[in-house]
Amino acid sequence: MLSRRYPDARFPIDDETGTTLSLLLVTRQSMRDCAPALAVHVDRALPSDYRDAGLTGS
Repeated sequence: MLSRRYPDARFPIDDETGTTLSLLLVTRQSMRDCAPALAVHVDRALPSDYRDAGLTGS
């Protein structure tokens, strides 16, 4: 899992620096708007506490 493998990685997100977790959360939200069927793939990369049951139907 990306967020476990690189927990301290830093990424530029808009005008701030974010963690792996914040990058995945922002990416999932963006994909909900532009590619909703693919957002589930990003959701799976998140720790279970941050997954969206609405994407998987669980």
